[in-house]
Amino acid sequence: MNLCVPQPNDSWVTRRTAPVGGLGLAAGAVSGSFFGRVLQPARIARGAGEPIHPVNGRWLDVAALTELVEGQGQRVAAGAVGAYLFRHGNTVAGVSSICSHLPCELQWDAAKDLLACPCHPATFESDGHSTDLYSRLPPLSSVVVRVTVSGRVEVLGTA
Repeated sequence: MNLCVPQPNDSWVTRRTAPVGGLGLAAGAVSGSFFGRVLQPARIARGAGEPIHPVNGRWLDVAALTELVEGQGQRVAAGAVGAYLFRHGNTVAGVSSICSHLPCELQWDAAKDLLACPCHPATFESDGHSTDLYSRLPPLSSVVVRVTVSGRVEVLGTA
């Protein structure tokens, strides 16, 4: 008597393992790409440290000169342009509030007089330069600031 008995499938790829393996490869490629970008050494971004000039930018009032404490960072927003302003007598300078390495919002550390990034151990001086002596990060972009004759501080921002 001749019976047809199915032979066991010796192939290691089955209908079930193929999609699971494909998903695993895709997840590995995506996470490898992400971590490769995050963990690579900092590269100087094009235009880092240069003034931010928004397309169709306009002057936006952000504070009175008297509201800014001498030498202390004050976070302001001029539309989509976030900045820290620093008063020096009757003049005001400003830097971007976004870290030049990772796109994180910086925080003013008044005890150390530094801008600190909450995403990684990076700090910047009020002029936007990195304090790390070993792996210098690109400087923060500056923002365009002016003080009007009436004592108002304006930042070139977006409406």
